[in-house]
Amino acid sequence: MNSLLSAGLIFLLGFLGARLLKYVRLPNVTAFLIVGIVIGPHVLNLVTQ
Repeated sequence: MNSLLSAGLIFLLGFLGARLLKYVRLPNVTAFLIVGIVIGPHVLNLVTQ
């Protein structure tokens, strides 16, 4: 996957995850960690490096 596309995907999903977790009153960094684990190479393999 193109590195620019990967960076955009990370930012977009991180932002959306942070917005969703605001309703549960969890900090933004929790959403960033969850999104990083889910789209990383060990679960969905959307971002390889």
